[in-house]
Amino acid sequence: MYVIAYPLIAASNIIASIIWLYTLVIFASVIMSFFRDKISPYHPVMRILIMLTEPVYQKVRPYIPNLGGIDLAPLAILLLLSFVEQGILPVITTFAQSLIR
Repeated sequence: MYVIAYPLIAASNIIASIIWLYTLVIFASVIMSFFRDKISPYHPVMRILIMLTEPVYQKVRPYIPNLGGIDLAPLAILLLLSFVEQGILPVITTFAQSLIR
């Protein structure tokens, strides 16, 4: 079952890398949100961060309670990404490794 196992392991590693990169983007977005009054939203870095994070935030915000000025969407997305990375990907990797043996 090598035909299935190695692509599953590779896909799991690729997804883990993408999750790690997107986690960094979310952290950068959160840090930059503290400086929104000092940095123009038209700054190239801000525009990239907004383009990468706001579509995902918009899908999560209706399900999160409003706490005034505190946005919990990044936290919810980080929790979801952590669940995928630590809960689902190890199961896929273990299954793929069991096919090799």
